[in-house]
Amino acid sequence: MAASQSPRTISTDTTHAEQPSSHSTSSFILNLPSELLSKIVEIVAEQEQPRSPVSTYERDNVRRRAERQAFWLSLIEGGTLGWIRLTHVCRDWRATICGNMPLLWARHIGCFRTAGAVEEMVRRAGDDVPITVGFGSARTTPDDYCEPWTIIEEPAKSWSSIQAAAYRSRIRSLSIIDMCGGDSEHDAAPPIIDELSRLEVLTVKYLVFDTCHIKDSKFRHPDLPIIRSSCLHRVLYRNYFLPWTASGLTHLCIAFDGVRPGLPAFLLHDALTSIAATIEELMFTFCVHGDFLDARPSSYTTPHLQTLRVCDMNACIDALLQRLCIPDTVELKLMLKPIDVDWREITQAITMHALLRPSSAPPLISLGTPAHAHESNALPALFSQFITDSLAMDGTHPVPYRVGNDGGTIGSHNLINLHRAIFRIIGDWPAPVSFAFDTPLWKSIYNVEETLLSFPHIHQLRVRDPLHIEDVIGPSTLDDFSFPRTAFATPASRLDLLWVVQSISDWTFYKAAVYCFALAARVKQETSLAEEEGQTAIEQHKPIVRLRLDFVTVGTTVQQEDGRELLDVLGEIAEVVELRFLR
Repeated sequence: MAASQSPRTISTDTTHAEQPSSHSTSSFILNLPSELLSKIVEIVAEQEQPRSPVSTYERDNVRRRAERQAFWLSLIEGGTLGWIRLTHVCRDWRATICGNMPLLWARHIGCFRTAGAVEEMVRRAGDDVPITVGFGSARTTPDDYCEPWTIIEEPAKSWSSIQAAAYRSRIRSLSIIDMCGGDSEHDAAPPIIDELSRLEVLTVKYLVFDTCHIKDSKFRHPDLPIIRSSCLHRVLYRNYFLPWTASGLTHLCIAFDGVRPGLPAFLLHDALTSIAATIEELMFTFCVHGDFLDARPSSYTTPHLQTLRVCDMNACIDALLQRLCIPDTVELKLMLKPIDVDWREITQAITMHALLRPSSAPPLISLGTPAHAHESNALPALFSQFITDSLAMDGTHPVPYRVGNDGGTIGSHNLINLHRAIFRIIGDWPAPVSFAFDTPLWKSIYNVEETLLSFPHIHQLRVRDPLHIEDVIGPSTLDDFSFPRTAFATPASRLDLLWVVQSISDWTFYKAAVYCFALAARVKQETSLAEEEGQTAIEQHKPIVRLRLDFVTVGTTVQQEDGRELLDVLGEIAEVVELRFLR
């Protein structure tokens, strides 16, 4: 009879069965049935994608453009063979993977540009399987430039023109990523792109933006290359543009890094006209030209549109929204960059228009200010995310409304006035119960307190950086510690969740301990003030049900065993405490 065992007890079978030798175990693994091995390889391939090596030159080129890092940094990881490493396990595995899995090889043509790599991968992909081709530049010096479109124009020097044409006719998906950038002559797509007759997905991303890519004269030239595949349904451009003739696009993304002139009005008009009837997901980033509304008075009805995401200057978004006829079910996300002196009037009109439209999917509206904005026309440096229902702030639920700042200076009461205006116009809108302020609290404590004062029924609150990241944590920490007193505005105030995120260059146990003492003391101070003002005793319960404290560091982390003392300190103000040390 088996004895009951605790979760930490290791169960041991007392039967003296013969143990298999390591050799027999190894032999079993190396002699898996082909079907089972193929399934294992496919699962590994989903997680372990091969990546082209990235040169130091490319990596430095990306990092020099700080404003573009958010998107491009994910592309400069080191190269890896990924799932292809499984071909090195043994001869049988190599034979199965290389000879019997053409669909897998067909998805990674061009990921390596060593001599003969393209030919070999195409051979392993068989003769008829549609292929996915990608090019990521591997430039090591400014003079060592490989034109990105050679992956379709001259994929292999050993191939005849017939072989190259057959290769192009099999391309289902093409991805061009250039992190170096040449001039517009080198970057231009070759006329031979017309031969991509089976192309369904096209992705072109250039780190360096060349204004020649969107000049009117370029797109009015009779010899301009055009994507003529009738199968095309998904297009993603970044700092680039090529026209197409297909009428069945379902996904379109056009993005330019930073504030650009935008696409010529006639190009944007042609694009919207061709996709309106079929488009499902539409994303524009700084591609709407300021004179678009005046140049093209047409409207565009998009009956199948599910998602619309636009990041642009306020007037450009206004021009686009006035021309797009979208279904009520569209997921709408707007990121406005106010640049005009009278941005308040323009932006509020756009915001209210989006909020008041009948919709079953609440919009996400983000108001941002360019870093060079003047104080007189800047938004407060405050990211405010408020939820209309009782949703947990754990990242698993979408947050419908967001007002933010991306580096501008602090304004006065713009955010508060916007909140109040929304509630004044939409009287039956449910009061928010959760707020997440993702701006440094030490910098915007007034805005946070005023916002919470307007909405006293908050149950969940997330704040970031009550202390400046460079503050010296010591005896004076309590005096420097920012905390919104309006979070506990009445004696009965109680938070279901208080989530505090604090960043610092390097945490030590002493710093963490002082911080926890300061947080606990400040909460006690604010709740005692509420009790005095209410002239009644607070019920005997802790002011916070669940407290989560995230210490984020760029240096070493606090040892795990040190956290137990800190839990006792925070346990005086919260029933449940979660303490995390993150990098």
